[in-house]
Amino acid sequence: MDKNVVYENRTKQVEVWAEDYLKPIPHLHKELELIYVVKGESHLFIDNKKKTISDGDLFICFPNQIHCYERSSHGQYFLFTISPDYCIGIKDLLFENIPVDNILRLSKDDDILRTLVSSVTYYGQYKETYRAGAINHALAMILPKIALSPRMKSNSATLQNIINYCSLNFSGELTLDDMARELHLSKYHISHLLNNRLGISFNDYINMLRVNKACDLLRKTDKSIASISEEVGFGSIRTFNRVFVRIIKTTPYDYRKHS
Repeated sequence: MDKNVVYENRTKQVEVWAEDYLKPIPHLHKELELIYVVKGESHLFIDNKKKTISDGDLFICFPNQIHCYERSSHGQYFLFTISPDYCIGIKDLLFENIPVDNILRLSKDDDILRTLVSSVTYYGQYKETYRAGAINHALAMILPKIALSPRMKSNSATLQNIINYCSLNFSGELTLDDMARELHLSKYHISHLLNNRLGISFNDYINMLRVNKACDLLRKTDKSIASISEEVGFGSIRTFNRVFVRIIKTTPYDYRKHS
């Protein structure tokens, strides 16, 4: 998988949908992603490991795992994404670990499958709340069935470890020099990987992570905009407002008002 990697800046906390094909572009995002194959077959890469999923398989992708569906046959695929902030009690687990095997085989009468399908077919009131609950219920049954291994946070020159480190430390006073020293990498190498693989500078990537977190806090808490700005790592409210408008195209106040 040697193509450039796309960072998907998703705005919805919970999404459920169906596809005929799976897209071939290498990408990553901060959300947990599940894909159930109703029918069809797809050859995929997950962190540069090649896998195949077919009828009855559930693909489990943790936040910031780089993945790509290289060849996908026409079929029916159910896709689920959920923000780690909506994953009750397991947010840290999702960022600090990855599955040893990302594929779980489900029988047609499996409770996991019934729970996930219920979220696909539900269109009633409070749809997002229902779907988040269903996915959390499914996760409570999925996690005991899969082995996890700790993510490496240092001593590796991979893009994945750089992304992991940023995800775990963006709210602090993180600088490129700090990260280079912690990961034992050249800061120029880090900048090169981010620019050439994700098409984004280090500062812009950190700001995007901070703004994404700020959006969560604006929606789900009544904290002041100034305290949110400080919590996500911005040095001043003025900088926070300027960066927020550049990325989200509206002010933090208007975002909260219309969310």
